[in-house]
Amino acid sequence: MPSLGTSVVVFDENRVLLTLRTDVPVWIVPGGGVEPRESVEQAAVRETHEETGLQVEVVRVVGVYSRPFWRSGGDHEVVVEACVVSGKIATNYETSRIEFFPLDDLPSDLVP
Repeated sequence: MPSLGTSVVVFDENRVLLTLRTDVPVWIVPGGGVEPRESVEQAAVRETHEETGLQVEVVRVVGVYSRPFWRSGGDHEVVVEACVVSGKIATNYETSRIEFFPLDDLPSDLVP
């Protein structure tokens, strides 16, 4: 069965929020799978909070990207832009570091 996920791009002026994952040591924007009976917007807010400690509000949909031949019937990702409304940055079992990076100085081990 195809999967549905969300990736959340959070800006702070000319910087973007990235998390360093604990399972695979790469930098990536927050995000994850949409759970049953959950909207994409709810998943984006929940995943960002779980992975960063920040409460966000979705601003807009950036795009929908599909990999129809990915394992188990395909993968579809809804990328959204969000802004921070409250909270403090905090790591958890999924993230070892969380930082805002200047757009012109992103880490080299960033997921494409």
